[in-house]
Amino acid sequence: MIQQEKEIYFHVGLGKTASKFLQHKIFPRLQGIYYIKPSQFKRYRQLIDRSPHPKMLLSREFDNQLEAETAKFALHYPHARIIIILRRHDAWIASQYRRHLKNGYCCSFDEFIDTDGDTGRWRRDKLFFMPKLLHLEKLFGTKPLVLFHDELQALPRQFIGKIIRFTATSCDMERLRLKPYHTSYSDKQLRVMRHAGKYLLPQRETPYSKNPLFSWMQKRARLLACYSILYPATLVPGFFLPNEPLIPAASLEKIRRYYAADWEQCRRYAADKTI
Repeated sequence: MIQQEKEIYFHVGLGKTASKFLQHKIFPRLQGIYYIKPSQFKRYRQLIDRSPHPKMLLSREFDNQLEAETAKFALHYPHARIIIILRRHDAWIASQYRRHLKNGYCCSFDEFIDTDGDTGRWRRDKLFFMPKLLHLEKLFGTKPLVLFHDELQALPRQFIGKIIRFTATSCDMERLRLKPYHTSYSDKQLRVMRHAGKYLLPQRETPYSKNPLFSWMQKRARLLACYSILYPATLVPGFFLPNEPLIPAASLEKIRRYYAADWEQCRRYAADKTI
C-alpha cells in the first residue's frame, strides 16, 4: 500500500561523500523531523507507517545499488523528497579505492577502474552521476536536492543550511561539531595492505551468508584480519615498500577529464532552479 500522508525525506548517500558525518552529527540534530537511523533502515516501512510523526528523514548508503534500492522505496513512498551529495569523480573513486584496499582487496588503482577497456572492478558507467539524478527525479516526481562534497569542506554551515531549508527544519548551528566523523588510513598503511594483503587475505569477493548472525561473523572476521595488518603497518619503515604512489596522479587526471562533462552537467542541474 502506498503511504502518501507523511512528509518523507530520504538521503540516498553515495559512499565516501561524508554520509557518516551527516548520519551521526547532523541528521540527529535536526529539529521538527523524526530521524530513522541507518541501523533501522531494514524496518523503514514499519517505522514510517506506524509512527505518529508527520515528517520523517531516512539516510542510507547505496553506491552501485542506488537505482535498484530507490526503485523499491519509490513503490511505497513515491512522493519522498530526495537528498544526494556528489563528490568530483576523481576524488570520489580515489576514496572508493582506498576503502577497497582497507577492506583487504589488493589490486592497483588502474585495475580498480579502467576507463579504456572497462575491465576494472568498478564499471566505468557506474561512475556517471547525471543518470542517477535523472533516475531519482523520474522515480519521485521532483528534483532532488543536489549538494557537493567540496562545499561541505569549504563552507560547512552554508551546506548544512541548505538541508535545513529543504527539509523545513531547524537546528542549533552553534552546537554542531563539524570535525569529520572519522579519518582515513594513511597512504603507507594502505600500501602495506596492498602489498601484504594479497598473500594473507582471500581476494575473491564472495557473498556473505543470508543468515544475519553468520553474515555479521564473516564481516567481523575479515575486518579483524584487515586491522591486524593496517595498525602494525604504521611501524613498517618506508624503504621496505615499493617506490610507487598509492594512486598515480596521471590516472586521477585521466578520470577527471573522462567525466568532466558529466560533472559540469551535475553542477548545472543543481544550480538550475527552473527544473
